[in-house]
Amino acid sequence: MTDRTNLIADVKENKEQNGIEIYFRVYPIEGTRNTLKSNGFHWNHKKSCWYAKYSVDRQAIAEVIADTLIEEYKEIAGENGEKVQEVKTTTTTTA
Repeated sequence: MTDRTNLIADVKENKEQNGIEIYFRVYPIEGTRNTLKSNGFHWNHKKSCWYAKYSVDRQAIAEVIADTLIEEYKEIAGENGEKVQEVKTTTTTTA
């Protein structure tokens, strides 16, 4: 099993809802949130994750986002005048 703790998120399949869930280790910056929203993802406050109905395209987008290294993400955020803050508590699951 690959150590994913240096990546910004984990992607989980929700078979019961035919969905995809993204659990972030850091709060997503504005550009990431906009990408998620424009691709049909929504914030689930109870589960503290972004979710959407499954599609091949959404799965690919989720994996690309989740597989970003935290250090790279901090650099991207800095270029946009944002700071990356780690999530204090998270329910992450590796797929």
